[in-house]
Amino acid sequence: MSSTFSTRTVHIFFACFLTLQLCIQKASAQFSRDTVFTLALSAVSPTSYPELKLPEPKTFLLKDSFSLIETRMWMARKAVNSSSLTATIALGNNYLTDITRLLTTHNLPLSYQLIPLCLSGMQYNFYGPDGRAGLWQLPHLVAIRYGLVLKPGFDQRLDPDKSTRAAIRYLADLRTEFGDDTLALLAFFNGEGAVRAALSKTASMRFKDASSRQVFIFSQLPSSTRHDIFLWNYLTGIFPDNNIPTNIIHPNNLSLTKRDSTQLEQSINADVLAKLLNVSKTEILASNPSITGNRIPKDVTIFLSKQTNDSLITQIQSAQAKQDSIRQAVKIKQPVKVSKPPENYHNTMHTVKQGDNLGRIAMQYGVSLQQLKEWNNLKSDRINVGQQLIVYTKEPVKNKTPEKATPTPTVLEPGTYSEYTVKQGDSLWSISRQFPGVTVEDIMRWNNIGERIDIGQVLKIKKQ
Repeated sequence: MSSTFSTRTVHIFFACFLTLQLCIQKASAQFSRDTVFTLALSAVSPTSYPELKLPEPKTFLLKDSFSLIETRMWMARKAVNSSSLTATIALGNNYLTDITRLLTTHNLPLSYQLIPLCLSGMQYNFYGPDGRAGLWQLPHLVAIRYGLVLKPGFDQRLDPDKSTRAAIRYLADLRTEFGDDTLALLAFFNGEGAVRAALSKTASMRFKDASSRQVFIFSQLPSSTRHDIFLWNYLTGIFPDNNIPTNIIHPNNLSLTKRDSTQLEQSINADVLAKLLNVSKTEILASNPSITGNRIPKDVTIFLSKQTNDSLITQIQSAQAKQDSIRQAVKIKQPVKVSKPPENYHNTMHTVKQGDNLGRIAMQYGVSLQQLKEWNNLKSDRINVGQQLIVYTKEPVKNKTPEKATPTPTVLEPGTYSEYTVKQGDSLWSISRQFPGVTVEDIMRWNNIGERIDIGQVLKIKKQ
């Protein structure tokens, strides 16, 4: 009897353990979206604004039966409640006026202003578990493509103004490329590569109707982000006319206007700068959301309270000259030196596969784990299947898997083409955008190449 009881107990424990693991995996996939509203609530004081009564969702923008079912699943999850949504709007009203203006300038739907609500809870310094960051949760490579600066200790995705401008330009480009608002949103939430790959599969398939095609495309997207669009759809039902209450305002200390700026010629410690300028370190960091650590890197532009620019530059130069002695006075530890990419390097994009971990990827490319984390702004060793990591290597990385079939090459006669040299952060897509009427397939055909390009490579572009 005792033996049977013991065996049954072990079986029950094992079943519970497996169930718990599955629940953890499912919760992990939705961590960043299920908790952003709760985190927003903890970031502000509820007494500083009137609480919004959560309105009943009305008309959703995505109205097909599949989208409605998925949207109602978000509603059932109870990730959004009256208090947390109010806190998110309180933070968001610091930026929503500028976001609305930029969307109008780019002729984009005003419903796009709800994207940062569901992705970051309007927290400018929010880091998602998938390596994205900022109000709009921009991926590393997208941020670089649109001119944002990312380096150890400095991440312009955290600057609400710069990240908003980059995100809206990205949305405008996606809408132009895909010619469809829903596909543009899917590409923004899940990555344009994932949507292109899904669309390429539909070319050889037949579908009963448009809805079944949409379900298939959705099924091909990364599981960690594919449901984000339905949280956005839920919010469009709460605010069907895109009229977000403007009377809910949280008076935070982040001021992005009326500031003087200067570019640092040397790196400086934030504690040292605060002591010399006789201001609080909190004030410095609040005016410079791109700074991610205690060390302010050189060659970056920083902002401080409004004052004469000459005085500002004089004080900063004085701070840099005296920071070594002040460091001893305030007992600041010397910063740990971080490794940098080799001077002559090639950038490679690695897509995380099932079973990958940072250690294995580092060994595969002959780099260190610390370098991988710095290049991709990773705060931990956690990575997700489908996540894209940038890797710098001294030698070009040869593809281990066959590239997609390239279009039939076209021989261009001398004088009929111009030349373009590939720069860091370039992709065939971004290059094609610089030449009206030119497609990615055109560039591949004219140069007899696949989708992969290297820095310094010279491409032929046919004159139009």
